[in-house]
Parts: sequence; structure tokens; C-alpha cells
Amino acid sequence: MKLFTSSWKIAGFNLLTVFALVIGLAACDAPSPGEPTDASGDSAAGTTLSGTVTIDGKLAVGQKLKANLSALGGDGAITYKWTKNGDSASIGKTATYTIKPADDNSKIKVTVSREGFRGTKSATVTIGIPNFWMVGETGPTDGIIIFDNTKHIFGDDWDYMEAAPEDLGPLAWASATETTTELPGGFSEEVGSGKENTRLILNAAADPKAPAAKAAANYEYKGVKDWFLPSIDELTLLYNNKTDTDMDFADAPYWSSSQNGDEFAWYQDLNDGSKDDEGSKDEAYYVRPVRMFVKAPVSIPTPTPTSTPEASATPTTSTTPIASATPTPTASSTSTPEASATPTTSATPTPTTTPAATATPTVSATPTPTPTPTPTPTPTPTPTPTPSFTAAPVVSLTPGDKQLTVNLTAAASPAPDSYDLYYRAKATVGAANWTAAELVAGGTRVTGVSFPYTISGLTNGAAYNVTVSAKKTGYADTALSNAAEATPTLPSFTAAPAISLTARSASLTVTMTAAASPAPDSYDLYYRAKATTSAANWTQAELLSGGTRVTGVSFPYTISGLTNGAAYNVAAMAKKTGYADGVSNVAEATPALPDPLDITDFGAAADGTQTASAGFDLQTYLNGLTAGNYAVNLTDDPAAFTSGGVTLQTGVHVSLRGKWTIAVDFAGTMFNVPANTEVIIRGPALQGKKGGNSSLVNVNGGKLVLHEGMIKDHSSRYGGGVSINKGTFIMNGGSIKGNNSGEMGGGVYLISNSTFTMNGGTISGNTAGKYGDSGALFAATGSTFTMNDGEIIDNSGIGVKFDLNTGDCTINNGLIARNSKGGISIHQYCGTIIYNGGNIKDNTSYNVSDGYGHFINKSGLPNP
Repeated sequence: MKLFTSSWKIAGFNLLTVFALVIGLAACDAPSPGEPTDASGDSAAGTTLSGTVTIDGKLAVGQKLKANLSALGGDGAITYKWTKNGDSASIGKTATYTIKPADDNSKIKVTVSREGFRGTKSATVTIGIPNFWMVGETGPTDGIIIFDNTKHIFGDDWDYMEAAPEDLGPLAWASATETTTELPGGFSEEVGSGKENTRLILNAAADPKAPAAKAAANYEYKGVKDWFLPSIDELTLLYNNKTDTDMDFADAPYWSSSQNGDEFAWYQDLNDGSKDDEGSKDEAYYVRPVRMFVKAPVSIPTPTPTSTPEASATPTTSTTPIASATPTPTASSTSTPEASATPTTSATPTPTTTPAATATPTVSATPTPTPTPTPTPTPTPTPTPTPSFTAAPVVSLTPGDKQLTVNLTAAASPAPDSYDLYYRAKATVGAANWTAAELVAGGTRVTGVSFPYTISGLTNGAAYNVTVSAKKTGYADTALSNAAEATPTLPSFTAAPAISLTARSASLTVTMTAAASPAPDSYDLYYRAKATTSAANWTQAELLSGGTRVTGVSFPYTISGLTNGAAYNVAAMAKKTGYADGVSNVAEATPALPDPLDITDFGAAADGTQTASAGFDLQTYLNGLTAGNYAVNLTDDPAAFTSGGVTLQTGVHVSLRGKWTIAVDFAGTMFNVPANTEVIIRGPALQGKKGGNSSLVNVNGGKLVLHEGMIKDHSSRYGGGVSINKGTFIMNGGSIKGNNSGEMGGGVYLISNSTFTMNGGTISGNTAGKYGDSGALFAATGSTFTMNDGEIIDNSGIGVKFDLNTGDCTINNGLIARNSKGGISIHQYCGTIIYNGGNIKDNTSYNVSDGYGHFINKSGLPNP
């Protein structure tokens, strides 16, 4: 609107007065939301600021609003001021402003002034909930937008698909009772079907306990619960669009909700895109829930500039324009004007030529101009104060794994209608806390929370600040709690483990001296050689980052293959689901060659010796030996052998000394002696157990030497005490007694191509079952027996029996006596008896009429 400065009179009214009234009325109209407004002030000298200001940008959290200026004029410095909800406090002083979560549902205003001009220009917009997204952007629940369906390619009932910010699982597709059942329902593979698939899977008639679908359907993030297990085509959408996001995936398959028959369902690898429809329903794969939601994009309307002219006051008058006013002469007038002018009804009168008049109206001889009325300012009403909370809330935080639990320790007063929560990661763990105001302005907002409330999806080891705002109808939102701080982390063991080391040749035995508390699921072991024996020990962190790791160990545990003379550090780590790892002390020891025992078994000094006192775990020690000569001196009873016994490694030769008993607590083999290994027994008793199917000592290609000691009280199907297969057994002394075989060879069984040389000792009190023979010794295919001395006496059955194409039985000396079914039996087609000496007598007679062999029984043979 343009203001004319010339003064005209029409029938006694000054036109400036009319224009001022109209202008004043226009200034009373408030601008429409989103439109620019002007306000000319009187405080600055110069020309009134012209032009317009508008606001551009997306009305969404995290987006920038920009103040666009048009035709302001001049070249003075421009000042920007952003404010919110009519508050005079500035929230920004540049040409742009970034929308914060706390700006939701607020009016944001920018006011612009220019140096050298008076007045300002402004514009206002209203911020709504974020309502449009692009693929790769953070979605409304902190997930990632993976597909834009606003063109409704895959149906009209959803606009966007969002993937959860974290994995679940691994989990099976079906519960244990349904892994081979085709569940009722469609189970489509198409995009848009995952939600219905999930519902069908969890239907009461299908599999309501299905782990993968149930975990997806029960998933909740920031109060949002509409997640589901994606179909295979929806998983493929996620894979195809993942390059536009910053999501990471496990190097493992992910389940879909698309079923394929009774045993299988579709899965896909989200790293390389490979997929298959034959995933067994009992396999445990990962789950990444997704959700679909509807949200139409919104744009900011382009405002129509409205200029408010400068005015010093607002007259109180009707908004109806003055029209067709005929002035009334005063009482003293003596003449009537020749022409009467009627003002137009337009708010802006159009000037006309002043009509000629024969007389000029006068008042008291001298005409007095009509005075311009002085406008009366409209009084500003006094606002009613908004009540405030009398007490702010107080919160505390409990850290957990990738989460913080917010506890309300003192409620706001009076009782609020609800609480909002704001949280924000600190720059570093040691940085100053965000203030409550900074948290509201820049933190993540969660509305309508109840306590305790858990914030999930956080980063372990990162510090966070949290504040709570009380909300109550009619009250100012000024009740902000303290800004609490905590760092998400896994809970720790209340007691760390403790270990000690025992040094041996080329090995260290680790003993657990104090277990972790609570009881861990398992232990890992870390060891590392020191730079020198005098160097400082490695720290726990250095061991864990640079040491050799052994998983799932039990104690005592022997670390083998070390270097003698080199110092090592060792630490144990306790592992428990849901707990931070608990690391033990760092122990140090140096493996070394011990002093050799005074033995001649190996023709050279032993590579390793061991003195075994009470409770020593001989089984673990022997199983851990590598190639070499070893001597063990038993000074007390060792621990009993458990299931599995000992299987010597290739090249191991071990000598067992002492007078104590080595026992097994299972009905199986104590020693397996394979090729290129040797067991020498000098004193200990090997005690077995009844009821088994394998010999107490099984020589399978290796060598067994019995100098002193016993092999006793064991049972097996063949060879209760000792069985030899393509190996060697030398008996120089000791005894084999009290053993039993289910079929043959109660004491000793030569299986195939084996050699048994008896230079002394006793085989007695052994029994054979099925055939009632060969109580002491049974020899089979290609095996030979040479008896140079010793006794085979008092066995149940034949003392020595050769069968199945065996070699020769040579008796040079010794005694074979008191055996229940004969002394020696050589089956036909077998070798011969070579009798050079000894005494075979007092054996019970046996029926030899069947002609199957030659028996030397009760009559015996005399000494030559």
C-alpha cells in the first residue's frame, strides 16, 4: 500500500486522516502461519527496511532451514535471529538453522534486520514430526530406511520399509517340535508379505514358539513394536539397497519368513547376496527385523509477502471504510457550497479537480480546518502467568550391555501427566556432561516414558548423558531433571580367576588356584614368550592382544611345544554369556630340562622327567607328551584315569617307576601304544575294571616292556590284560593276573603277526569264557611265543593255545603248571612246539579225541 503525502480536503475531511485509519486497521491483522511479516521500529535512524524474507527447507529433524532474502535494498550488514514459540531468546544467529528433536511441534521464526535501516522482516514455519525419508537415512526409530515405496510399486498400504538397527540371534526358524512340519499358511516370497508371513508362522495352529519369527515380532525399539521377519524378497531388497546405507551384517546367513515345504525355509547372506531355499528349520541363523509404515512427504508452502507500513499508533475504529459522507455546515454558515463532493468508498481515494465555488464555507468568519483525530492505543492485556512445577524430577542410571536403565529416584511435583526423556552421547568418556538444556536441544527424544525405562542400541564403552522432562497440562515444561551420566558395558565378574604355573621340559602346566565368580561358562588361555627372562611381565592387555589363545580349556592344562630356558607369561580369561571377560593374574615360569633320572631304559638321558606326588594327573601329563624319552617316578598314588585313557603320540617313549597303583575308573583301555611308541613298566601296578570290551593295555604296532609291577583285574572280549597287534611284548618280570576274556586270551592275546617273549614273571589266575580255554595266552595269525623263563600257572583253561595259522611256540625254560584244561595246545595247520627245556606238569587232562590238535596235558613233559 502506498502512502500519498499531499493534503486534500473533501467536504471538511482531511484525506490523510482517512488513509491513516485504513492503514492502521490493516496493521492489526496478524500474518498467516508460514508467511513473512514486517515490523518497523523507531529505534534506528534511516529508511524503513523493504523487501521480504522467506524460509526454505525440509520440515524434519536434522534438516536445515534457510532464510531467503528478496529485495531488502542497501548494503549494510545483515543480522539474523531465530526464535521459537514466541520466546525472545535466540536459538540461532546465522542464515540457516538445523532442526533439533526438541523443535518438534514448535513455531520457528527468523527475524532479519539491516544496518542503516529501521524495522525488520520476519517469517515463521511450524515444525512437524519428520515425515519423509530417503534410502540410507535414519528412520523414525533409529533404524535405516532400506526402501522407498512412495510410488506404491509393492502395494498401496505402506510407503517406507525400515530395517532394525541391530541383529537378533542366531535363532532356529522353527521350534523343536516343528522342524519337520510344513506349517499351515501361504508364506509368500514377495515384497510386502513378510508381516503376514510372520503372523501365519506364529498362529496358534502353526508354531507360536517359532524362535526367529517370535523374536522379530516381539522386538521393540524406542516403543515401536510393529516389526516382523522379512520375506525372502524383502531380504533381497535389504541386500540390494544396503550400499546406500552404513549397515553392517554378520558373515552368516539371515532367516526369511518364506517357508519351503516341511523341512526348509529361505535364507540369504546379506554380505554377498547368495540365497537358498533349503535352509533346515533347526539351523540357527541371524534375524534382522524390518517394519513397514505410512508417511506422506510434506513441503513448505511458498509464502505471499505482506508488507506492514510504519505506524506510530493503532487507531480504535471500525474497519468499515468511510463512504459518501456529506459534511454538515456549522450553525454560523451563511452560504452553501456550489458543489458537494462525495468521497469514494475505496480505501485509497482518487483525487479530483477542486470544484469551483461561489462561496467558501466559514466558521465564525474564519474557516477552521477539521483537526486530525489522535488515535487511542489499544491496551495490551496482562497475560495470566503459567504455573511451574514446584519440584523437578531426579534420575539415576544403571548401565548394561549396550543399554542404560533410567530410574526415577524422585518424581516431579505436582504429579506430571507424563515424562519425556532426552539422551545424547558425550564427545569422550572424560568430557564434561551435557547440560539439561543442551540435551533437550540436541539429544534424542523419547516421549511418554514410564520408569524404569531402558534405552537400547547404545555403544558399549561410550559415555551418555540423560535428562527427563516432566509434562503436565497447563504447566510450563521447565521441570528438567539432573543430567545423569553412565557408560553402557557388560557386568563384570565379582571375582577374577587366579592361576599358577609348573615348569617342565618344553611345557608349562597351568593350575587354577581360584575360580572366577560367578561360575563361568568356559575359560580361554593366553600365553606369550617374554623378550628375555629378566624382562618385565607382559600386562594383561598385552597378553590378550599379542599372545597365543587357547579356547575352552580345563585345568590343570599343559602348554606344550615351548622353548626350554625361555620365560613365558600366561593368563586365563573367564567367559560367561552376558558378562565382561574376567582376566586372571599374569603368571610367569620358564620351561627347562630337569635332571635325568638314574635309568637305562632308553640308552640315554631322558628328555623329560616328572616326580608325581599324590593326586597327580598322570593321564593329562602323558597325553600331552611330544616325541622324546620321558621318565615318571610315582612317589604316591596318582589320580585315576578317566574315560579315554592315554594314547601316546608318535615317537614318545615313557618309563613308569614306583610302587603305587595306577587305576582306571571306566571299563576300557588304559594305554594305547601305537607304532613307534613304547611303554616301560618298572614297579607300578596297572589296575583295570570289569565289564569292558577292550584290553587294559592295547599294543597296536608299538612296544610294551614289563620289568616289575602288575597288569591286573581287567576284563575284555579278547585279551583281558594285554592284547598285541603287530607289536612286541617283552615280559622280564612282574605279573599278569586276575584278568578275564569273554572268549579267549584271559591274560594275553596275540592278535596278528605279534611277538611275545617271556623272560620271567608270572601269568596266573586268568580266565577265558566262551570256549573255556586259553586262560593265560592265546596266539593267532602269524604270531610267535618264546618262553625263556617265568611261570604260567593256575589259569582257568589251557595255559598256552596256538590257533589260526600261527607261528612257532618255543619253550626254552620255565614252568607251565596247574592250568585247568591242559598246558599247551597247538591247533592243526599251525606252527609247532619247539621244546628245549622247562617243566610242563600237573595240568588238568583235556579231551583230545576230536583230532583238532596236539595237547600236552597232565602227563606233561619232563625236563630234558
